[in-house]
Amino acid sequence: MQLRGKQKRFLRAQANHLQPLFSVGKDGLTDNWLAQLDGALDRRELIKVSILQNSDVTTDEVRELIEEKTSIQVVQVIGRVLVLFKVSANKDARELSSRVAEIYVKVGVTVLQSCSVVDKVQTQAQPETKVSGHRKRIGLYGGTFNPIHNAHLFMADQVGHALCLDRVDFLPDAKPPHVDHKDSLDPQLRLQMLELAVADNPFLGIEY
Repeated sequence: MQLRGKQKRFLRAQANHLQPLFSVGKDGLTDNWLAQLDGALDRRELIKVSILQNSDVTTDEVRELIEEKTSIQVVQVIGRVLVLFKVSANKDARELSSRVAEIYVKVGVTVLQSCSVVDKVQTQAQPETKVSGHRKRIGLYGGTFNPIHNAHLFMADQVGHALCLDRVDFLPDAKPPHVDHKDSLDPQLRLQMLELAVADNPFLGIEY
């Protein structure tokens, strides 16, 4: 289950009263620690982890390792505390994840219904057209993207689906007149980073 915006907000609210159940100290991260963390999430599905002051690893390093080596998702980072979620391997312990899944279904149905209305209006507005099938609705997202980051990708995905678009294409500006070029990365490098960022998402593309 890949979490979306409303699901993450729901989980953050559920985690407000929780105290950190695990901590990362001077011994850092070990496979045994990750195994214990995974087991705890099979029982609870949502926990907090704190990074102690004497730890040799940073919050970002802990986050990256957890996401790389496990199926655990980082819902929120607050200072040196991480909020973690995982669908339990035990079906009897999936009360929370079941509620999270319901949020996805409700959001998905709403989007599908609204997009169906948009399709109907578009068809009625062009009764004489000889073009058969669905006309693609493509959004353009212009900017410097210096560099591209998660907020750009999240905004394109959320706004694109909310507007019932078929695709959102990024439109990178090589040399924007309002930006000091001394502070800008090389245009070709920015484009390469953008290509890597959208490579695995069929909903996002680039307008060259």
